[in-house]
Amino acid sequence: MKPTAFVLPLLLGLLVFSSCRKDAQHDTQPPPVQVPAVLSINLNDFYMPANKIDSALAVWEVNGTRQQIELDAVENKLTANLETFIEGAGKMTLTLYTKIKFGNHTSSQWVLEKEMAVNHKTSTAFSAPGNFNDMLWSPRALLKDGVGHSAVVALRPDDPYFLVKDVPANFEKIVVYRGYWSTTGGVRLVSGREWECFTGCINANGSIENKEFFTFFPTSIGNKAWNHIEIVVVYELPNGWAYLLDLNHTL
Repeated sequence: MKPTAFVLPLLLGLLVFSSCRKDAQHDTQPPPVQVPAVLSINLNDFYMPANKIDSALAVWEVNGTRQQIELDAVENKLTANLETFIEGAGKMTLTLYTKIKFGNHTSSQWVLEKEMAVNHKTSTAFSAPGNFNDMLWSPRALLKDGVGHSAVVALRPDDPYFLVKDVPANFEKIVVYRGYWSTTGGVRLVSGREWECFTGCINANGSIENKEFFTFFPTSIGNKAWNHIEIVVVYELPNGWAYLLDLNHTL
């Protein structure tokens, strides 16, 4: 009987040692891998698939600083690492340069602007436009001619934006016209107006950018139906010559 008394403490000691060893092994397991936070735009197959995207930019404005990052195409998404952006609350502008065609022009821009916060631990995802009337995004036409003139003009009435690029220093007048027409049961103008400038409207980059003049469209159009867009940009020169960019598109 005496040997048994010595064996029991020995067994208990081995059990305690084994238990402590398991706890130590459990405590030393590596921490989970931290997945980087990303900014992503989920594309779709029915309106804006990956093969319709030329490029995409994210512009982040925070605390007086402006950062511009090009997004990468990964499968059916556009992504950027959020750790490249300064943390804080600011304004994110996403621009998709696409092959979606309006009128006789083969490319367009789609712009989303959002006040948001960026931190390096939380991912942010957006959905690409699902149709022309996707109100999260503003579609804009890219107008070009063969001699270097170009302009970006908003397509929907809710977006007043236009940009006339590389204006000749000796221009006489610049004209931007936007009109919305109904072609159902006859052709009639629903709403349209012409912006013009003779001097003092060119910025330091030699361009004209305006977000104010065409803000009247939503009130002017109201609930009236329209289905045709007309855009005209005219560069008039002192010698009587003029360069014309135009777009006509029926939805």
